[in-house]
Amino acid sequence: MRLAGDMRVNLRFVFVGAAQILCTLVVFCGITGIASYSFQQWVFILCIGIGYAIANIAKSKGYSAANWFIYGALIWPVALIHIISKPPLAGSKQFEAKVALLRAAQQPESTD
Repeated sequence: MRLAGDMRVNLRFVFVGAAQILCTLVVFCGITGIASYSFQQWVFILCIGIGYAIANIAKSKGYSAANWFIYGALIWPVALIHIISKPPLAGSKQFEAKVALLRAAQQPESTD
C-alpha cells in the first residue's frame, strides 16, 4: 500500500502495533481485575493472536505457517525478530514483488 511521499505501510508493523495495544489492555485488566477472564487466560489469548500474526508474516515470506505459529505462540518476541530478519523464499509473494520492483527500476523510462 502506498501513501504520500512513497511511504509504505507494512502489515507486520500493523500486527506489532495491535499486539502492543492488546498487551497493554491485558496488563491493565489483569492489574485492575476488571476483566471477566483471569490474567492467565488473557495471556493465552494474546499468545495465540501474536502466533497467528507471526504465522501470517511467515506465510507471506514462503515459510511454513504451522511451524511459525507454534514458534510465535511459545516465544513470540524471539520469533517476531527472527521472522522479520529472515529473507523471503524464492517463489513467495514478497520475493516476486521485490523482483518485479527491481525489474521495473532497471527498465529505462521512455519519453514521448
